[in-house]
Amino acid sequence: MRLTTMLTNACLLGAVVTVTLYGHTGAASAQTITPVLLPPGKPASQMTTPAPAQSTTNNAANAATSSTPSTSTAPAATTQPSVPSVTVTEMTGEWGGVTKLNSTTAIPLMVEAQKRYAYVMAGGQVEANAGTFQLKGQTYRYLSDDIGTSVKLRNYLQQTFTRQASDALIGKYFIQYNGRTAQLDADGGSLLEWNRSTAKMLSMTDTARVYRLTVPYAGNAQPVERIVVKFSLVDGLWKINTAPHLIF
Repeated sequence: MRLTTMLTNACLLGAVVTVTLYGHTGAASAQTITPVLLPPGKPASQMTTPAPAQSTTNNAANAATSSTPSTSTAPAATTQPSVPSVTVTEMTGEWGGVTKLNSTTAIPLMVEAQKRYAYVMAGGQVEANAGTFQLKGQTYRYLSDDIGTSVKLRNYLQQTFTRQASDALIGKYFIQYNGRTAQLDADGGSLLEWNRSTAKMLSMTDTARVYRLTVPYAGNAQPVERIVVKFSLVDGLWKINTAPHLIF
């Protein structure tokens, strides 16, 4: 009777009851497990066991972990602008020189030097009619005004050649006549393509270098030419120290 009453009361409270029968006495005992109160009208099959509450410490730790970490960007290292090895004035295309000579920068120096050599050997500006004269049975022509004096001619050549190399060319092919610079009235040219040349250093000091230039002909019409060229450092710029007519 007591067991029946206990079971009835437990069921009314919504408790889960375990009944243990003791065979040797024929008695039974009941143990009540934690009661779970059901909301009105909701069957036990739809009940969800509530998740255990987290401590304040754990909540704070989780919040710190889940929050988006702040990032800090280190200031970019300041980079000093490098000085170009080959300088050409952009607006005018004026040659500025070579400050660091190597097998790469030697090529644009040679290309510029060849242009200047060809220009003076052609008498300067093609459209300028500087005039001609006869001397000792030969026809000479005056140079165009931009290179028409020994000072102008020398300054023009010394943008790529040393003073010694420039004077060697001037002394061999140019004369002063009636206060003007002149040369034999003849045309010439070269089929060597200096822009396709390569350079190999043979010797070097801080102020002097020697390179062997390998230069192909236009259309590879002939075997390449190999020409040894000397260079010198003059006032911070590298210049060709071989007479132009021995190179081009």
